[in-house]
Amino acid sequence: MATGVRTDVTGPAISEIFNEIERMRGSQPNDEELATAKDSISRSLPGLFETTSQTASTIGQLFVYKLPDDYYRTLPEAVDQVTARR
Repeated sequence: MATGVRTDVTGPAISEIFNEIERMRGSQPNDEELATAKDSISRSLPGLFETTSQTASTIGQLFVYKLPDDYYRTLPEAVDQVTARR
């Protein structure tokens, strides 16, 4: 998570971030929110391979986190299987 705020409002901005995290922890996403989140993750994957540098960094993550070689190929299916706890 990241945000850009002026120095004089950093404290209140951080408080709002924590409030939002607590709100999310206490509620379930509705179907539309879950679909949007899943779609966002899956659609962002091609961007990880747009340049040689991005590709090298992305592949490097496989080694750093000991992920399987087919991690990025199978990730969209895994994301699609996520459901809201209800």
